[in-house]
Amino acid sequence: MADGAQDPGFATDLVQHAADATGRAAQWFEGREPVDVLHQVEDFARRRPGLFVALAAGAGLLVGRFVRGAKDASDRGTGEERPDPAAHDRTEGGGTPPAVFAPSVPDPAAPQTTGGETFVERP
Repeated sequence: MADGAQDPGFATDLVQHAADATGRAAQWFEGREPVDVLHQVEDFARRRPGLFVALAAGAGLLVGRFVRGAKDASDRGTGEERPDPAAHDRTEGGGTPPAVFAPSVPDPAAPQTTGGETFVERP
């Protein structure tokens, strides 16, 4: 992709560097067994724990966004409506169920109380 560009620019250089880095990473993984890769990751985590946690959190966010985007795209592709997350019953996760408010219009069939006396309208 980057090799066919007539006028190399920032984007072309960026794509070329990404392609080179991806190629080097692929060669590095091909030359090692999974156990060796695991040991390399463990060593890195011991040497730089803060950076390791930050990278792991960033990778988790990226994977989560990718999965969520893929799910949303598949929902749009099938034509199904997604349920409203605000309408979800929160009691499943141990939370408090949403409050339900009654309308402010009084029921005409209900007895009306004023000043301690109860009046019932009769038709």
